[in-house]
Amino acid sequence: MIHKYRYAVFLFVLMLTLGTAASEQAWAKTTVKDEIEIGQKSAKEIEKEFPVTENKEWLKEIDSLGKLLTPYVKRKELPYTFKIIKEETKGKPELDAFSLPGGPVYFSERMWRIMTRDERIGILAHEISHIDKRHAIDTMSEMQRRSLWTTAVMIITGARGNWWDAADLANTLYTLKFSRKREKEADMMAVDLTTAAGQTPAGLVTALKKLQRMENEEGNKPPKILSTHPEIGDRVKYLTEECVKLGVKPEVMELKFQDQPDRLGDVMAKKKKDMLVNVTAKYPLAVNTLVWIKKPLWDEEKNVVAPKPVAKGVALTAGTEVQVSVKMELGFDFSDIEAGDGVYPREPDPTPKIKILK
Repeated sequence: MIHKYRYAVFLFVLMLTLGTAASEQAWAKTTVKDEIEIGQKSAKEIEKEFPVTENKEWLKEIDSLGKLLTPYVKRKELPYTFKIIKEETKGKPELDAFSLPGGPVYFSERMWRIMTRDERIGILAHEISHIDKRHAIDTMSEMQRRSLWTTAVMIITGARGNWWDAADLANTLYTLKFSRKREKEADMMAVDLTTAAGQTPAGLVTALKKLQRMENEEGNKPPKILSTHPEIGDRVKYLTEECVKLGVKPEVMELKFQDQPDRLGDVMAKKKKDMLVNVTAKYPLAVNTLVWIKKPLWDEEKNVVAPKPVAKGVALTAGTEVQVSVKMELGFDFSDIEAGDGVYPREPDPTPKIKILK
């Protein structure tokens, strides 16, 4: 199982994977063949815990977008793969994207849903850059060189046939945190990749701004992708400056939010066990009032962030503070509903036509 260990535990797990006297330089001497094997075996462990999405259209699109970028990497011998996974923690979908050595790149379903095409490309370019620059392998090598535990742990564990273990290594790679220098390298290379592929680099900027907004919404528990990345404000600043140098207009890098005038109120709290949400309304609602619960998500047609339905609801009580029973729309989970999401009027579902047989 993939766990979110603290740094000391990451290091201990890493040391446990080392098995011979030559292992002090094992990471530094990792060949391309080793790197690919490490990535593929770790990917199998990741996918045991987080299954690949069943949405074939999504998988087709992420593969297509990834292949727009890979012709422009330096290490073309790596077999890049692009997948979307059902990544959850305690039943809540994670907002995440990450890569493994040797080629595997992953988006969580939730991350894929909320990003525009340009933002998806920007994030893919960033993760591809980590792989192309060998960031994970070099970071692991540096962690090992800095460790004072190596000799003691090797004596305790003894020599093993392999100098790394797939399950333990998958845990470590999944939670690996890169230095600010390496994150900036990946950001800057992502700008180069998107530009070389004829795409706009503005998507990475708006993706980061969107993640920053969601970090503020989620309080002290930031999205998974931000827990392993440096201060997002700094990244937005230097990426914006770089994009402007390339001729990108500042307004293109701004998030556009378009609310709807018929908004009735807001979600205040929810009760997962019974699929209930507490709502405050601008004016009294009657029992059985039909509503939509909507989140600010990307609207492909309008090209803006706009309220999109994530659940149907019906009021169980009356007044300005009411309890609403909800049924999630296809592709969304109850955990996607958050305090502050909007409540909007909903028309009854059309009555299905019954064909009378003569």
